[in-house]
Amino acid sequence: MRLPLDTELDGFPTSSYSFDKEGMPAAPWRLVVSADELEAPFAHSIRLELNEDFAPVRKLISGNPDPHVVRELDAAIVRVLIATATRLSSTIADQKSVEEVAAEYPESVVAAAQRAAEHYLQMSLSAAVKSYRLTPEQHEYEVVAGTNLLKD
Repeated sequence: MRLPLDTELDGFPTSSYSFDKEGMPAAPWRLVVSADELEAPFAHSIRLELNEDFAPVRKLISGNPDPHVVRELDAAIVRVLIATATRLSSTIADQKSVEEVAAEYPESVVAAAQRAAEHYLQMSLSAAVKSYRLTPEQHEYEVVAGTNLLKD
């Protein structure tokens, strides 16, 4: 059974259920992206599914998460947003930059990716996309450092 949650995860349609009961691989969460263009509205294009089979996720759902779980989720969101922006950036017509598309569509997937790049990675979305494409190992390092992963 999938239950919608009233969470503090702004902008994310969120549900929780047992991945095991659904026959899905064991993971703490899953971000499902349905966007097929950068301009797609963020709130309608990305859904967060939380796995109730994990005790730390149940604590997150109840509003009392361990700090490292929040940082892990932040890192997963940043990864997915940058990967999505990278994948969809090939659909940009007339040579606009991802920043121009984000400015024109402030509620879009690309605008969310831009905010994530600026906030967590301290770089432009164009730089984050370039890092993801050319040096994925460096990009992963940037995500881990920017989200303070496992830092207490």
